[in-house]
Amino acid sequence: MLRFAPQAVILSTVTVFVFAQVDCLAQNIPLVYDVEHTGSEFSDPTLADFDELPIVRPLPDPFAWSDGSGRSTEFEDWARRRSEIKAEIEKYGIGEKPPRPKDIAASFKDGTLEVKMTEKGETLTLTARVQLPDGDGPFPAVIGIGFGGGTGSLPRDIFTSRKIATIAFDFNQVMAHQQKRGNEPINRLYPERTHIGAYSAWPWGISRIIDGLELVEKDLPIDRHHLAVTGCSFAGKMALFAGALDERIALTIAQESGGGGAAAWRVSETLGNVETLGKTSRAWFTEEMFQFSAAVEKLPYDHHELMAMVAPRALLVLGNPDYEWLADESGYVSCRAAHEVWKTFGIGDRFGFSIVGGHQHCQLPESQRGEVESFVDKFLLDKKDADTNVTKHPFDLVEHEFWYDGWAKGKSTFPTLGSTDIETFTFEAESMDPGSDWEIKDDPKASGGKYITVKPGMESPQAVPEGSNGALTVPFTTTKNAKYYLHARVNCPTADDDSFWLKIDDEDFVAANGLGTNGWQWVKLTAAKLDPGKHTLVIKYRENGALLDKIGITTYPFGAEGLEAAHVAPALKDAVGKRFKIGVGISHQVIENPEDVALIRQHFQILTPENCMKPQGIHPGEEQWVYEQPDALAEFARANKLEMVGHCLVWAKDDRTDAWMMKEGDRPVSREKLLHRIKTHVETVVRRYADVVTQWDVVNEAIGDSDDGLLRDSIYSRTAGIDFIVTAFKAARANDPDALLIYNDYNGHKPDKRKKLIELLKQLKNAGAPVDAYGMQGHFERGDDSLTELRETFEELRKLNIKVVVSELDIDVVTRGRWWADDGKYRDELETFDPYKDGLPPDVEQQMVSQYVELFRLFDEYSDTIARVSFWNLHDGQSWLNEFPWKRVNHPLLFDRNRQPKPAFDAVYGFLSSRKQESRDIAHAAFPRNDANSREAHKQLLEKAKQGKIDVYFQGDSITRRWGATDYPKLLAHWNQTFHGWNAANFAWGGDSTHHILWRMRNGELDGVTPKVVCLQAGANNLPWQGPADSSHVADVVGGIQAIIAEFRSRFPDVPIVLTAMFPRDQNAALAETIEEINKHLKALSEADERIHWININQQLVDSDGRLLPAVSSDGIHLEKPGYQLWGDAIRSVLTRILGPPAQVDHAPPPTGNPGL
Repeated sequence: MLRFAPQAVILSTVTVFVFAQVDCLAQNIPLVYDVEHTGSEFSDPTLADFDELPIVRPLPDPFAWSDGSGRSTEFEDWARRRSEIKAEIEKYGIGEKPPRPKDIAASFKDGTLEVKMTEKGETLTLTARVQLPDGDGPFPAVIGIGFGGGTGSLPRDIFTSRKIATIAFDFNQVMAHQQKRGNEPINRLYPERTHIGAYSAWPWGISRIIDGLELVEKDLPIDRHHLAVTGCSFAGKMALFAGALDERIALTIAQESGGGGAAAWRVSETLGNVETLGKTSRAWFTEEMFQFSAAVEKLPYDHHELMAMVAPRALLVLGNPDYEWLADESGYVSCRAAHEVWKTFGIGDRFGFSIVGGHQHCQLPESQRGEVESFVDKFLLDKKDADTNVTKHPFDLVEHEFWYDGWAKGKSTFPTLGSTDIETFTFEAESMDPGSDWEIKDDPKASGGKYITVKPGMESPQAVPEGSNGALTVPFTTTKNAKYYLHARVNCPTADDDSFWLKIDDEDFVAANGLGTNGWQWVKLTAAKLDPGKHTLVIKYRENGALLDKIGITTYPFGAEGLEAAHVAPALKDAVGKRFKIGVGISHQVIENPEDVALIRQHFQILTPENCMKPQGIHPGEEQWVYEQPDALAEFARANKLEMVGHCLVWAKDDRTDAWMMKEGDRPVSREKLLHRIKTHVETVVRRYADVVTQWDVVNEAIGDSDDGLLRDSIYSRTAGIDFIVTAFKAARANDPDALLIYNDYNGHKPDKRKKLIELLKQLKNAGAPVDAYGMQGHFERGDDSLTELRETFEELRKLNIKVVVSELDIDVVTRGRWWADDGKYRDELETFDPYKDGLPPDVEQQMVSQYVELFRLFDEYSDTIARVSFWNLHDGQSWLNEFPWKRVNHPLLFDRNRQPKPAFDAVYGFLSSRKQESRDIAHAAFPRNDANSREAHKQLLEKAKQGKIDVYFQGDSITRRWGATDYPKLLAHWNQTFHGWNAANFAWGGDSTHHILWRMRNGELDGVTPKVVCLQAGANNLPWQGPADSSHVADVVGGIQAIIAEFRSRFPDVPIVLTAMFPRDQNAALAETIEEINKHLKALSEADERIHWININQQLVDSDGRLLPAVSSDGIHLEKPGYQLWGDAIRSVLTRILGPPAQVDHAPPPTGNPGL
């Protein structure tokens, strides 16, 4: 029997011209085959399980071998590659298509084809109505799927007028439209195949009909070399799968097939309310496919490859963009990618797509009729002059090439996070002034701890709610002419509470429905092509149980990942990290200004009320308390998850103390009365605000400036000596045991006053006063050189075990020292001295920049001693130094009068961000894996961390994970043999890039562990699964390793890290130079830090040609036991040097495995 049936060669002048434009190979490429599957002679590829699959964001390369060993665009290799795509689709999508039964018989009688199949005594019968043209035949034939007869949803006369037979396929005879697994007709023959999807079963039925045509060829004159299949909607998908899986079909016409058909799952995820992988019918595919619903980028294939399986045969895809659910924009991109296969083989005219609106679903419009007729004429009737170069669509503005140009053109333009082409905005829902129908509620798992939902009692409306009460309005400004993807972080647990109404600008409201989630997750709302400029998103409630946390708007197509890792404006608190708290002193009026509020939220963690909590502000009379302003600040702090400083409880100056505190009748207050009043004041204030105040300035400015004595002369010192300070501190501690208690003063770093400060602190400690910190009022002047004095002061305080708080930081650029010089003789002159009212000269600006950087360099150096750094006022326009000691325009802070960061901010931020010590390497984004299996694995690892007793902490990806996992018992036995006695625990997870590892570490997998050694090997999943990498990939891996090390260092500063080189990869040989370059950088990183121990065993893993030894790796990327033996020997040597020999007993937590197994 022939493997293929050549297309008849009837060359006209036109035909010769057409062939002249393509490779001559096209003349020898068959149109159809005589067998169902030409690749049956090839063995199935080894395909990874879900957790081991890499992330491939673009559309996968249809020419690349499944094992990653390379690619071939030669037609002679296509049968093998097509067989691999079939295996991937069957394993991950539809289940294996059953084979042709051995016992099969057919008959044709009275216009009905009957096919009987028997397996193990069970029989299944299929029948198909056949309508033949007049004449003797043999006749081309079309197999029509659906409810309309033998031509699917296409007009019958297209076929009958051309003497083409029609065959009606009744899919219900194989499997119902919504199958009940295990109870379908096909299960009579294959009871064990309960897992397969309908798109495995239905094409099997069509193939059996074709078998029947072969068996009755003497009675039924059908030309089996000219068979077509067609259907629309779900039947359009069926037709596409049938054409892909049976190479005896010459022409496939897939009409309006939508998601699961021509549309690519990856592309559909970036669109609006379309049929995505997670939203398609579960009856049509295997249940296992839906583990990709939140991770389509891990799917090894996509539906451009399903279409490519039809090649070299003919395929026409028809679309209807009027029906959003069909995802025809995705279908268009997928068609463009699939077409590359036909074009590569020089047969581009055998594939076409026509996407036309203006008609009902599954009703062929007149504008598409001619295109269908051309494909029928050419591929069923051999009319070579029929024009089948059909690429009709309405998507001129859709960027399609980046999805596939990496393999089609050799250079990828696929969007990447961090690119300047990406623009992203995120908005906290509760901060966007929701209408009165909404309420703000607390949830620690929500971003910022808060979310919004419709108020109780509000019903789910049948139409868009009128007015603004139900609206959440989000203004935003774009800078690009691009498609923007709109997402929301929601918690929508059921189908009754999973939707919102939304609109952009002046468009009509549309429903974003089917947003069901498992807890808080990002979901796609819609996408819109926007011009640069101002826009408004309006969201209204549609179902009253939907919870809304955050809104994301981005040009990055991949939703959650881009939003979790969204670039945000530099935030001072992010650069500071865990060194110390970063704060600001503000007046109560500041929180009434939205721009000031935004600046506070972005940069600061802790607020100091400038005046309203001082004794004269909050307690102006013995029985009079004024709480309005401090209450407002406290409530603001609570609402915005900020901490507060209680400033101050006692201000030890007579001119800062009200008469009621100083007097007892007409006489000075007695010692007993004064201490009682102090205690009462402290108790009352501390109790009221203890839930939000974490640091108290207990006593302010008690040290004298003169040489006369230790304490400033005041009613406090004259009446009670240091006992007033002791009383205040003891009262504060009794009423807020966990707060940091501070003695606050100025110029404590100056040598003379420092002596007094140290003496006072010693006396207070001896008297039992619980002083935790010295608050240094850092009001510096431009040009003063205080660094040596500050360092000496910090050292003295460190010896006393006293923390430092920089409580009031600024740099006066209009120096004020002359105000007090020579008994004030210059004051008249200074009253009009305003040198920088028009801004700072560059040299003065640079002097301020340098001074700020040097201060923060010192603060960084003493970050173990410094508990907080707080600026005094928010921006230059609010600074007290504009008024004190005389009125002038000052520029003492990091933000200018327009609230914009100044060069000093940029310099401080840059310095702090660049520091590896305690830095979280902000440039390397951390984001989670959102598939259910990875989330469950993360939960397992969190539980493992809680169990403690971990001395050696392993982190990485699947190469490390397999070694110590319960689902690889032989490798686990080797792990136990290698590391028993060192209390080693494995926290690696398959498929993770360094971005994912970083997210896991920051989200609980380091909590509660105190390792003595960390072992790290990662980065394999940062690299392309197919094809070469470039310098950006090298930077991504190296930056990721640095970020992971920095994360470890921020928690375990001195713990040794064993860093292993990235292993060679035969799976993608194109990465060899990239891996070598990465390892050079990692080795240099290790050599620069004596705490990092470098391991490189790569030469032991490869043969003389640089390929992995067969015993070392069976798949070209993961290790087998001999490979782990080599690695284990190297790690054991390092661990022995660091920890000594292993103990007899091991206390590590039990190993974990793949929760999906």
